[in-house]
Amino acid sequence: MKSRTIGGIAIENIPPRVKILPSPEKAIDMSTEEGRQRVLDAIRRTISTHRVAIRALAKR
Repeated sequence: MKSRTIGGIAIENIPPRVKILPSPEKAIDMSTEEGRQRVLDAIRRTISTHRVAIRALAKR
């Protein structure tokens, strides 16, 4: 039987979640349009990833 996947990655190959701590190197200047766009893109990617995971969990 074929293993199940989430977003094209096999479930058994997904590592456990690790909290990423904020660091000064990751600081974003929100006063610029580019900075705001980077934050919005990151938020959209996170929400999209969570939706994929929630759908996979709902199928279990």
